[in-house]
Amino acid sequence: MSFWNLFSVKQNSVEAVIDIGSAQVSGALISVSTNNQGRKQNRLIFNTKAETGIDGELDFERFDWEIIKAIKKVTHDLVKSGFHQPTKFSCFLSSPFLVSQTKVINYSQADQFVFTPKILDSISRREAEDFRLRNEGEKQFNLIENKIMQIKLNGYELAQPFGHKVNQLTLAQFLSGSPASQLAKIRQAISSQSHNNKVEFHSYTFSAFSALRDGLGGQKNFLAVDVGGELTDVFVAMDGVLLENISFPYGLNSIIRSIARAQGTFQNEAKSQLALYAEGRLQARAKDIFERSLESARQKWTAGLAEALMLILANSVLPEQIILTGDTGANKIFVSWLKAGAFKKYLLSNNYLRQ
Repeated sequence: MSFWNLFSVKQNSVEAVIDIGSAQVSGALISVSTNNQGRKQNRLIFNTKAETGIDGELDFERFDWEIIKAIKKVTHDLVKSGFHQPTKFSCFLSSPFLVSQTKVINYSQADQFVFTPKILDSISRREAEDFRLRNEGEKQFNLIENKIMQIKLNGYELAQPFGHKVNQLTLAQFLSGSPASQLAKIRQAISSQSHNNKVEFHSYTFSAFSALRDGLGGQKNFLAVDVGGELTDVFVAMDGVLLENISFPYGLNSIIRSIARAQGTFQNEAKSQLALYAEGRLQARAKDIFERSLESARQKWTAGLAEALMLILANSVLPEQIILTGDTGANKIFVSWLKAGAFKKYLLSNNYLRQ
């Protein structure tokens, strides 16, 4: 997925990207330059990754330790790659490490008013501070993103909204944040391997939404299901706005552990069996045995997805296009689960499923 449009252009600089997921940490070095016409040119020059290596049952303390260890390894690989040292590190955080929300704000007055940047800034800051305080509790909570996705004046979206007289204003705002202690641990993990301590944070969800929206040729309505890692992330885009973002704690790694328990084997063996099954390479008897060991995982995953969709349906409708994401060879299995059984009742008759 491409996030390069988030970077500012610097002549012949190198920037690092670290994607902190729930199962692995990936890193890349990007050469950022401009051509003779002044256009941005971004080129991938190096990439690496580190899996968490968790075997057996999962607990958060161990999971957190494994993630930090993976961040250190990836940072070390990036710094020692032989290329120029990165001028900054851009970290993309998945749902275990941050909280996010989308809010649609309606503001109206009986008399017309002129919409200005000052009004937008006032509303945006107020909502962001409210979001931060609601998530702070006893521990400090830092805001990561405050993005206005859409502005409508009297019900219409305008490319240049400022300076118009209106009675009604509608804003779609995306906010994300994380406990300050979690961000500090990530910064420390990076700085332990690099002299450059310039670290910026972004949410994977918003970046993925932006990349999918741009990559779908202007498609404004879609539902994405990301099945990689320890969690499954579900998000809904409607009218070009990231409307809902829900996660449930059952992803590919959970399924592999379930298979390993059912077969009384190690996770690496269960992972290999899953790959062979997805590729259709298991013989009939082995396939039958494997499908029985997979049944419990299927039931848990589809139940988790059904619950997430019910929460979405309480406030919205399902888009016609469903996109399955996640860097896994098991996508065929998830597609078959999405197209079969009780899940069908949540789909419109003309839903289009793609990977």
